[in-house]
Amino acid sequence: MKGALTACDAITTVSPRYSREILTPEYGCGMEGVLSARQNILKGILNGIDCDVWNPETDRTIAKNYGIGRLEGKKQCRKAMLERFGWEEDGRPVLAFIGRLAEQKGIDIMLGALEKIPREKARAIIIGSGSDYYNDSISAFAKQRKDSVRTIMDFNEDLARITYAGSDILLMPSAFEPCGLSQMIACAYGTIPVARATGGLADTVSDADKDEKGNGFLFSDYTPEALLNAIRRAIDTYESEKRWKNIIGNAMKKDFSWETSAAEYIALYDSMAGL
Repeated sequence: MKGALTACDAITTVSPRYSREILTPEYGCGMEGVLSARQNILKGILNGIDCDVWNPETDRTIAKNYGIGRLEGKKQCRKAMLERFGWEEDGRPVLAFIGRLAEQKGIDIMLGALEKIPREKARAIIIGSGSDYYNDSISAFAKQRKDSVRTIMDFNEDLARITYAGSDILLMPSAFEPCGLSQMIACAYGTIPVARATGGLADTVSDADKDEKGNGFLFSDYTPEALLNAIRRAIDTYESEKRWKNIIGNAMKKDFSWETSAAEYIALYDSMAGL
């Protein structure tokens, strides 16, 4: 890898923030020196999602199609999701985690934060697969909270789509995240991300408490307490229907398509070819 980094004509990462993070010992994994020496050819280009595939206006899996101007459909998707997981509607926000059950994804601090959220404040759905350690930890946690936690210890795309459409808040407490796609998909479905400000998460989520065009809630310290504070801010905001609807609008208006990213790659290739 060092030889490739030394000999290549350009280096790209899948987000701008991550291209800066890998210049540090924390994220460079021993390659920060050679990367720093070649940072003049290092560029971060954000990944995208296929907006034809991840689109609540056309998704055939969800209970009702919807868009920015037709959010009643999301309420119907929430109702269908609650029924699917054996819950009645009681107004509590639903927090969702959808992804790999790995150390990178912040499972430990997520469970630590969820343990401190009163059952009457929120419910949680965890969908994903990973190591036995995390499978066991999540299963044990779910047994303690049978009334407010549901788990699917496998990645099921149909259930993931139903959950993206029906849940209110997506949790992404990653220790590191070169880019991340779940937060982009969640925004497309009007589900608000609570994410750690690292890598591509920091490039795609802006904090609604600091930015009037914010599409989520961010935290920095990799601790259960920092995540819990961000979740609490999201839950408090959820109780203000007008403000929450505005944040949903901000999220769904975000352009995470490949068009912008593709144009950046084409420009990079053209510059390398001297065009």
